[in-house]
Amino acid sequence: MAGLSVENHIESACALGLTKEQYGQAVAKHPQLAGLSVENHIESAGALGLTKEQYGQAVAKHPQLAGYSAENHIESAGALELTKEQYGQAVAKFPQLAGLSAENHTESAGALGLTKEQYGHAVAKFPQLAGLSVENYRQKTDWFEGHANLDAKELVMRFPVAFSYSLNQRIIPRYEYMKAKSDRDPFMILTVESFLILPDAKFLARLRREGIDASELEYLDFKGKLAL
Repeated sequence: MAGLSVENHIESACALGLTKEQYGQAVAKHPQLAGLSVENHIESAGALGLTKEQYGQAVAKHPQLAGYSAENHIESAGALELTKEQYGQAVAKFPQLAGLSAENHTESAGALGLTKEQYGHAVAKFPQLAGLSVENYRQKTDWFEGHANLDAKELVMRFPVAFSYSLNQRIIPRYEYMKAKSDRDPFMILTVESFLILPDAKFLARLRREGIDASELEYLDFKGKLAL
């Protein structure tokens, strides 16, 4: 890096559509970035179907992205059965996706009971899904199917973000609280999306609108006892 001129850094920052401050911060996190050519950035952005600004913003979030070759991106898109544009948009949202291997995707798809194509479409919807562990997939699948009588395969394809929520901090406490407060099935009261996405205050407000006597203090106390 010491042998690179100021002009090299300016050209690289421009090629990525970054300010000198953004480029400098990215290089501080991943010094190898400074050794990559303008041509490398152009080729990688093209392989992902991204503009230089989109690619640059992804590199700013995760500078290691710039170290992956255009061939790597093409292979990864193929492993997920996504077009380069679909894969590129997923990488723009979650740059770490580019560092995951074809073997990783195959193992993840298998753990979720999905075909490669089904898994790829789930990742396109929620790219962070690919960053979760196989153990996470198995634990969530066991819980959704064993306790909530939900089809985990259908759920991950329809609403993949469901697998990113904590079992112990969100899913189990909310489910058990609703069961304790009502004879109705929790997912007959709320959709899975509302059940998971809403912050605590809005979640409890929705329960009250459904005729359930729910308070924040009571829920926090219930959650604390459940964790013991």
